[in-house]
Amino acid sequence: MCMSNWVLISMENWASKFVVCNEKNDEEHTWRYIEALIQDVESDKKAVLLYVLFEAGTIVFMLREFDSELILLRLVFIFAIVSLLISLWLFFKYFRALHKARLRLTNCLYSLDANEAQSIIKSPLAGVWMFHGKKLLYAKKLLVIGILLCVASVAMGNLLPWMQNWLFTEPCG
Repeated sequence: MCMSNWVLISMENWASKFVVCNEKNDEEHTWRYIEALIQDVESDKKAVLLYVLFEAGTIVFMLREFDSELILLRLVFIFAIVSLLISLWLFFKYFRALHKARLRLTNCLYSLDANEAQSIIKSPLAGVWMFHGKKLLYAKKLLVIGILLCVASVAMGNLLPWMQNWLFTEPCG
């Protein structure tokens, strides 16, 4: 069973060599195609793990650095931390979906079922990138919102006492 309409990327020289599947080397190309999908999922997992580590570090750093007694700044900071925590949870859910997809792809590698492997990744209803990709998009948006709010609350918490001293002191002389 050859998927002759697929253009597969050869693993030896992926940047310059495209190989079209034919009956003679169908199993080898199916094997390489599924291996390439597994490698794509693994690289995606590494990128998401970097986001998770960055976000966890940001939360810890901001919790240690924030010190303001103004209620408004505390509310903004709490909203920022909550958005960062929700984003962290969404990144984790996406990471978990990638992990499950990798496990299913290894089963496809054993059975050489390229159609199932492609549906695991690209299916609109159950594919990792189509179905769970929205979690990644929302997580990135919440990450940006959370970091901007954290920076704003910490900056305002550090600038307000200085501005109050500067504005409300009587000039000398």
